[in-house]
Amino acid sequence: MINAKYFIEDKLEAYLNYQKENSEHSTDDVISIVNAGADKDFYTDVKKADTSKGYLILVNKFYELDKNFTFDDIVPISLQHAYSGRSIRKEVLDKFIDMWQDAQKLDLSLIVSSGYRDYNLQESLYTDYSNIYGQEEADTFSARPGYSEHQTGLALDIAAYGSSIDDFEKTKEYEWLKDNAHHYGFILRYPINKTHITGYDFEPWHYRYVGKEVAKEIYELDITFDEYYELFIK
Repeated sequence: MINAKYFIEDKLEAYLNYQKENSEHSTDDVISIVNAGADKDFYTDVKKADTSKGYLILVNKFYELDKNFTFDDIVPISLQHAYSGRSIRKEVLDKFIDMWQDAQKLDLSLIVSSGYRDYNLQESLYTDYSNIYGQEEADTFSARPGYSEHQTGLALDIAAYGSSIDDFEKTKEYEWLKDNAHHYGFILRYPINKTHITGYDFEPWHYRYVGKEVAKEIYELDITFDEYYELFIK
Protein backbone atom coordinates (compact mmCIF):
# COMPACT_ATOMS: atom_id res chain seq x y z
CA MET A 1 0.00 0.00 0.00
CA ILE A 2 2.72 2.51 0.92
CA ASN A 3 4.18 2.22 -2.59
CA ALA A 4 0.91 3.18 -4.28
CA LYS A 5 1.09 6.32 -6.42
CA TYR A 6 -1.28 8.47 -4.38
CA PHE A 7 -0.58 7.05 -0.93
CA ILE A 8 -0.69 9.73 1.78
CA GLU A 9 0.98 8.73 5.04
CA ASP A 10 -1.40 10.75 7.22
CA LYS A 11 -4.32 8.77 5.79
CA LEU A 12 -2.89 5.31 6.51
CA GLU A 13 -5.28 4.59 9.36
CA ALA A 14 -8.25 5.67 7.22
CA TYR A 15 -7.06 3.42 4.37
CA LEU A 16 -6.76 0.42 6.66
CA ASN A 17 -10.10 1.02 8.33
CA TYR A 18 -11.89 1.38 5.02
CA GLN A 19 -10.16 -1.63 3.50
CA LYS A 20 -11.13 -3.75 6.50
CA GLU A 21 -14.81 -2.93 6.02
CA ASN A 22 -14.74 -2.99 2.21
CA SER A 23 -12.52 -5.88 1.19
CA GLU A 24 -14.07 -6.05 -2.28
CA HIS A 25 -12.11 -2.95 -3.31
CA SER A 26 -8.54 -3.08 -4.56
CA THR A 27 -5.83 -1.22 -2.67
CA ASP A 28 -5.68 1.44 -5.38
CA ASP A 29 -9.45 1.91 -5.17
CA VAL A 30 -9.30 2.19 -1.39
CA ILE A 31 -6.67 4.91 -1.65
CA SER A 32 -8.67 6.78 -4.31
CA ILE A 33 -11.88 6.56 -2.30
CA VAL A 34 -10.30 7.77 0.94
CA ASN A 35 -8.32 10.52 -0.79
CA ALA A 36 -11.53 11.81 -2.38
CA GLY A 37 -13.34 11.75 0.95
CA ALA A 38 -15.76 9.15 -0.40
CA ASP A 39 -15.11 6.68 2.42
CA LYS A 40 -18.10 8.27 4.16
CA ASP A 41 -21.71 7.85 3.14
CA PHE A 42 -22.69 10.29 0.41
CA TYR A 43 -24.48 13.43 1.61
CA THR A 44 -22.96 13.11 5.09
CA ASP A 45 -20.24 15.29 6.64
CA VAL A 46 -21.24 17.98 4.14
CA LYS A 47 -19.23 21.20 3.77
CA LYS A 48 -19.91 24.44 1.95
CA ALA A 49 -18.34 24.55 -1.50
CA ASP A 50 -15.44 27.02 -1.63
CA THR A 51 -16.67 29.54 -4.18
CA SER A 52 -13.36 31.42 -3.99
CA LYS A 53 -11.79 28.62 -6.06
CA GLY A 54 -13.39 30.01 -9.22
CA TYR A 55 -13.15 27.54 -12.09
CA LEU A 56 -11.76 24.95 -9.68
CA ILE A 57 -14.72 24.92 -7.30
CA LEU A 58 -15.73 21.42 -6.23
CA VAL A 59 -19.43 20.65 -5.94
CA ASN A 60 -20.24 17.02 -5.26
CA LYS A 61 -22.06 14.89 -2.68
CA PHE A 62 -19.91 16.34 0.11
CA TYR A 63 -19.68 20.00 -0.98
CA GLU A 64 -22.85 22.03 -1.42
CA LEU A 65 -23.83 25.44 -2.76
CA ASP A 66 -26.24 27.87 -1.12
CA LYS A 67 -29.71 27.97 -2.61
CA ASN A 68 -29.26 31.47 -4.04
CA PHE A 69 -25.67 31.10 -5.21
CA THR A 70 -24.81 31.92 -8.80
CA PHE A 71 -21.90 33.46 -10.67
CA ASP A 72 -22.59 36.83 -12.31
CA ASP A 73 -21.31 35.98 -15.79
CA ILE A 74 -23.98 33.52 -16.94
CA VAL A 75 -24.78 34.15 -20.61
CA PRO A 76 -27.23 32.59 -23.08
CA ILE A 77 -25.97 30.05 -25.61
CA SER A 78 -27.01 30.61 -29.22
CA LEU A 79 -29.22 28.11 -31.03
CA GLN A 80 -26.24 27.32 -33.24
CA HIS A 81 -24.52 25.72 -30.27
CA ALA A 82 -27.32 24.61 -27.92
CA TYR A 83 -30.96 23.73 -27.62
CA SER A 84 -33.29 26.61 -26.79
CA GLY A 85 -32.98 28.39 -23.45
CA ARG A 86 -29.55 27.08 -22.42
CA SER A 87 -26.97 29.29 -20.69
CA ILE A 88 -23.49 28.97 -19.20
CA ARG A 89 -20.61 31.07 -17.87
CA LYS A 90 -18.99 33.31 -20.48
CA GLU A 91 -15.52 31.75 -20.52
CA VAL A 92 -16.99 28.26 -20.64
CA LEU A 93 -19.07 29.26 -23.66
CA ASP A 94 -16.04 30.76 -25.41
CA LYS A 95 -14.02 27.57 -24.92
CA PHE A 96 -16.94 25.38 -25.96
CA ILE A 97 -17.28 27.36 -29.19
CA ASP A 98 -13.56 26.84 -29.89
CA MET A 99 -14.09 23.11 -29.37
CA TRP A 100 -17.30 23.13 -31.43
CA GLN A 101 -15.53 24.84 -34.34
CA ASP A 102 -12.67 22.33 -34.37
CA ALA A 103 -15.16 19.47 -34.21
CA GLN A 104 -17.01 20.94 -37.17
CA LYS A 105 -13.82 20.77 -39.24
CA LEU A 106 -13.93 17.00 -38.71
CA ASP A 107 -17.63 16.79 -39.66
CA LEU A 108 -18.60 16.33 -36.02
CA SER A 109 -21.61 18.19 -34.66
CA LEU A 110 -21.72 18.99 -30.95
CA ILE A 111 -24.66 20.64 -29.21
CA VAL A 112 -25.25 21.64 -25.60
CA SER A 113 -28.20 19.74 -24.19
CA SER A 114 -27.97 21.27 -20.72
CA GLY A 115 -25.86 23.99 -19.12
CA TYR A 116 -26.51 26.25 -16.15
CA ARG A 117 -29.34 25.22 -13.84
CA ASP A 118 -30.38 27.20 -10.81
CA TYR A 119 -31.27 25.57 -7.50
CA ASN A 120 -35.00 25.58 -8.16
CA LEU A 121 -34.71 23.83 -11.52
CA GLN A 122 -32.43 21.18 -10.04
CA GLU A 123 -34.85 20.70 -7.16
CA SER A 124 -37.71 20.17 -9.62
CA LEU A 125 -35.73 17.67 -11.70
CA TYR A 126 -34.52 15.72 -8.68
CA THR A 127 -38.01 15.58 -7.16
CA ASP A 128 -39.46 14.27 -10.42
CA TYR A 129 -36.77 11.59 -10.74
CA SER A 130 -37.21 10.56 -7.11
CA ASN A 131 -40.96 10.24 -7.55
CA ILE A 132 -40.52 8.11 -10.67
CA TYR A 133 -37.54 5.94 -9.72
CA GLY A 134 -37.25 6.27 -5.96
CA GLN A 135 -34.57 8.32 -4.18
CA GLU A 136 -31.92 5.61 -4.08
CA GLU A 137 -31.89 5.16 -7.85
CA ALA A 138 -32.33 8.87 -8.53
CA ASP A 139 -29.17 9.54 -6.51
CA THR A 140 -27.13 7.49 -8.99
CA PHE A 141 -27.76 9.89 -11.86
CA SER A 142 -29.25 13.12 -10.51
CA ALA A 143 -27.78 15.56 -8.00
CA ARG A 144 -29.79 16.75 -5.07
CA PRO A 145 -30.50 20.50 -5.15
CA GLY A 146 -27.46 22.44 -3.98
CA TYR A 147 -25.12 19.61 -4.96
CA SER A 148 -25.23 19.97 -8.75
CA GLU A 149 -22.28 21.19 -10.78
CA HIS A 150 -24.77 22.69 -13.19
CA GLN A 151 -25.51 25.39 -10.60
CA THR A 152 -21.91 26.62 -10.99
CA GLY A 153 -22.35 27.31 -14.70
CA LEU A 154 -19.22 25.24 -15.34
CA ALA A 155 -20.85 21.99 -16.46
CA LEU A 156 -22.24 21.06 -19.85
CA ASP A 157 -24.22 18.06 -21.01
CA ILE A 158 -23.13 17.59 -24.61
CA ALA A 159 -24.88 15.58 -27.31
CA ALA A 160 -24.33 14.85 -30.99
CA TYR A 161 -26.67 17.08 -32.98
CA GLY A 162 -29.84 15.22 -33.93
CA SER A 163 -29.12 12.35 -31.55
CA SER A 164 -30.39 11.58 -28.06
CA ILE A 165 -28.02 12.30 -25.21
CA ASP A 166 -28.57 8.70 -24.09
CA ASP A 167 -26.92 7.53 -27.32
CA PHE A 168 -23.92 9.84 -27.06
CA GLU A 169 -21.48 7.11 -26.06
CA LYS A 170 -22.10 5.39 -29.42
CA THR A 171 -21.24 8.45 -31.52
CA LYS A 172 -18.11 9.66 -33.29
CA GLU A 173 -18.54 12.90 -31.39
CA TYR A 174 -18.08 11.13 -28.07
CA GLU A 175 -14.98 9.29 -29.27
CA TRP A 176 -13.40 12.58 -30.31
CA LEU A 177 -14.53 14.53 -27.26
CA LYS A 178 -13.25 12.11 -24.62
CA ASP A 179 -9.74 12.31 -26.11
CA ASN A 180 -9.68 16.01 -26.97
CA ALA A 181 -11.87 17.96 -24.54
CA HIS A 182 -8.92 18.60 -22.21
CA HIS A 183 -7.23 20.67 -24.93
CA TYR A 184 -10.03 23.20 -24.42
CA GLY A 185 -10.16 23.00 -20.62
CA PHE A 186 -12.90 20.39 -20.19
CA ILE A 187 -12.87 17.04 -18.40
CA LEU A 188 -15.18 14.05 -18.54
CA ARG A 189 -16.59 14.55 -15.06
CA TYR A 190 -18.17 11.18 -14.28
CA PRO A 191 -16.00 8.55 -16.00
CA ILE A 192 -16.76 4.88 -16.36
CA ASN A 193 -15.85 2.65 -13.40
CA LYS A 194 -15.54 5.63 -11.03
CA THR A 195 -18.96 5.47 -9.37
CA HIS A 196 -17.35 4.46 -6.06
CA ILE A 197 -15.62 7.86 -6.04
CA THR A 198 -18.09 10.22 -7.74
CA GLY A 199 -21.32 8.60 -6.57
CA TYR A 200 -22.71 8.84 -10.09
CA ASP A 201 -23.14 6.36 -12.90
CA PHE A 202 -20.99 6.86 -16.00
CA GLU A 203 -22.15 9.99 -17.86
CA PRO A 204 -20.40 10.19 -21.25
CA TRP A 205 -22.13 13.50 -21.98
CA HIS A 206 -21.23 15.44 -18.81
CA TYR A 207 -18.20 17.72 -19.19
CA ARG A 208 -16.85 20.16 -16.65
CA TYR A 209 -14.69 23.21 -17.33
CA VAL A 210 -11.55 23.49 -15.16
CA GLY A 211 -9.15 25.32 -17.50
CA LYS A 212 -6.59 23.85 -19.88
CA GLU A 213 -3.75 23.25 -17.42
CA VAL A 214 -5.79 21.33 -14.86
CA ALA A 215 -7.80 19.50 -17.52
CA LYS A 216 -4.57 18.25 -19.08
CA GLU A 217 -3.27 17.05 -15.71
CA ILE A 218 -6.50 15.24 -14.84
CA TYR A 219 -6.58 13.60 -18.27
CA GLU A 220 -2.96 12.45 -18.03
CA LEU A 221 -3.26 11.29 -14.41
CA ASP A 222 -6.53 9.49 -15.24
CA ILE A 223 -8.20 10.52 -12.00
CA THR A 224 -11.48 12.20 -11.14
CA PHE A 225 -11.83 15.87 -10.28
CA ASP A 226 -12.88 14.78 -6.78
CA GLU A 227 -9.46 13.16 -6.28
CA TYR A 228 -7.56 15.99 -7.96
CA TYR A 229 -9.22 18.61 -5.77
CA GLU A 230 -8.40 16.83 -2.53
CA LEU A 231 -4.82 16.09 -3.62
CA PHE A 232 -3.78 19.35 -5.27
CA ILE A 233 -6.31 22.16 -4.72
CA LYS A 234 -7.85 21.93 -1.28
